[in-house]
Amino acid sequence: MSKFTIIDGSGLLFRSYYGLPALSDDYGENTQMIFGMAKMTLKLMSEKPDYFAIARDVGGKTARHDMDENYKANREQAPDELIRQFHLSHQMISDLRIPAFGFPGYEADDVINTWVQKAKAKDGTHATIVSSDKDLKQLICQNIDSFDPMKNKKTNYLQFKMEFGFEPELLADYLALIGDTSDNIPGVAGIGPKSATDLIREYGTVENIYNNIEHIKKSVQTKLLAGQELAFSSKVLVNLMLVPEMNHLTIEESCTLNPDFDLIRHILLDTHGFHSLSKTIDDLEKKYSKVAMQGLFG
Repeated sequence: MSKFTIIDGSGLLFRSYYGLPALSDDYGENTQMIFGMAKMTLKLMSEKPDYFAIARDVGGKTARHDMDENYKANREQAPDELIRQFHLSHQMISDLRIPAFGFPGYEADDVINTWVQKAKAKDGTHATIVSSDKDLKQLICQNIDSFDPMKNKKTNYLQFKMEFGFEPELLADYLALIGDTSDNIPGVAGIGPKSATDLIREYGTVENIYNNIEHIKKSVQTKLLAGQELAFSSKVLVNLMLVPEMNHLTIEESCTLNPDFDLIRHILLDTHGFHSLSKTIDDLEKKYSKVAMQGLFG
């Protein structure tokens, strides 16, 4: 079984910026976002995945903004310092020659979804989505799991079902009902997690819930009917898209990881001054060298 690690790069960067202690370089420039990305990337590389990809946002409006002008409109403008580190972090990943992908009009989540669909179609491939965003858990299945790096928690198919009580693919329907304040997705007013869970367990999709509206108790029915349009529009926003520009990409050709440790040392230690990562890099090189020797003589 080959292993494919897919990282929500944008999510990781934002959480590094706001969640890690302030860190600065010799010139007084903040670097905690860059450091957080570098440290997590090395940690995930140490698990020796066969394939590796970082998904990122490229900025600007996306297809979801075209669908709903209020999408993410509640978010404050990112500070200039964050934007600067964001660009420097992506430049670092590029300099390290680590596979990274982002496309205008689409979000990192859509890039992840596209790679996941390719992994599902590839026999003998197990993918792990590295992200703290709950939206991406809708992609979990028998050979796809998720890992939350902030909570150090892995969720597989059975664990998801135990937690939510329904299939992962129905998470979009669940979020369409309760809404998602972080993305300014309204959902249905008055329908909270418990009511939404009961409805999903009984009827499955949003479409089937409304097809059976006459069987739902009056108090919940009233809320659903009042919010019907928002339920369907919210689901469209929550659903993940495929990125057409990725149609020609293959996992083998685009996501194979061939680390150059001299380059890694130069970029992370000499250029960015992350000397605390020196031992991590040394240990990682030994691990890759050991695997290479086993392949050579095994």
